[in-house]
Amino acid sequence: MLLFAILALGILTMWVPSRWALTAFELAMLAGAAWQLLRTRSLRVEPSSAILAAVVAWGGAQLLAGWSVDPFRTQEELLFWTIRLCGFAWAICLPDRTRDRFLTASLIFASVLAVAGMLSVFSSPPGTIFWSVDVGTGAATLGPFVYRNQFAAFMELLLPVALLRAFTDRNRAWLYASAAGLMVASVVASGSRAGTVLCVGEVVAIPLLVSARHSGDDKRQKSTLGITLGILASVGILTLVAGWTQLASRFEEVNPYGLRWDLTRSSIEMFQARWLTGWGLGTWSQVYPGFAHFDDGSFVNQAHNEWAQWAAEGGILLFLLVLAFAVLLLRPALRTIWGLGALAVLAHAGLDYPFEQRPQLAVFLFVFFGLVASSGRTPKYT
Repeated sequence: MLLFAILALGILTMWVPSRWALTAFELAMLAGAAWQLLRTRSLRVEPSSAILAAVVAWGGAQLLAGWSVDPFRTQEELLFWTIRLCGFAWAICLPDRTRDRFLTASLIFASVLAVAGMLSVFSSPPGTIFWSVDVGTGAATLGPFVYRNQFAAFMELLLPVALLRAFTDRNRAWLYASAAGLMVASVVASGSRAGTVLCVGEVVAIPLLVSARHSGDDKRQKSTLGITLGILASVGILTLVAGWTQLASRFEEVNPYGLRWDLTRSSIEMFQARWLTGWGLGTWSQVYPGFAHFDDGSFVNQAHNEWAQWAAEGGILLFLLVLAFAVLLLRPALRTIWGLGALAVLAHAGLDYPFEQRPQLAVFLFVFFGLVASSGRTPKYT
């Protein structure tokens, strides 16, 4: 459980503006991954790991060839990708029993954060973490999360785990249904539009997939229907308690994704200008002003479309590498069902930036990807 402890502490401290919190997390991940390698004296062979290693190598090539417009930022982003690779490689080495314990701990952690998120939305002053620390954003916080869409990405990642366990652990189905209801209600309360749509999609899709696997078994189908109704009741009741006023007001906005489309257009133009070499990992915000379609005086930190941002920063090679990584996750995600959260986060990345700005969250996501990629496979070591 060392891996979970490092990740949980990273999530709880990712709002800290000082560099010490991130540095401590990075050192812990590097040391933990090295310890895992020395302990097992073996390395799991996975195509997905090779792809992430190629991403790191490409970032290094950008630095060595002088293609990055901001070498310092590219070095920092290269370190972040290295930590993601370490987390992914660590996760795929975990045996099945350890994987299940990790998922159980993560589900409990997510449920607690869902409650904390709802409480802080309604009772904490804007921009204040845990009712005491002002981080200066002026926006609603959700537990340790300072941005609603990153909070939603974390919940939609783990929601399928709760949903599937409600069907597979009949004795505690009510407990997992309650956890699922908490997660969906917290995302609704956060006001994340894309997160709400994706979570609702998971609530609909997973019962259908479970039912399809038991087609022809009338007893199992009736049981599945009953649990599905219980999940829907939990989601509905807890969403009523949390309220959806903020979410409704955001859906009523005129042209709500107009800004994101303008940023995506700029990112595409950045990609076209340097489609082969890219501008350098982590340099999007430095290059964007030269391709901006509007200027209201605000600093734009991310493209709000990570797929377009990856293409702009890393060129066609980085885009294809990340796309190949996502394609390799598709089959195990569908096979496990609980891995559908990985696909939801990758889809959310088309409208926001769950992988940027908060490296601790990104590493948690990649660890989960590693669990999905290795689930149900026969281990191969070298």
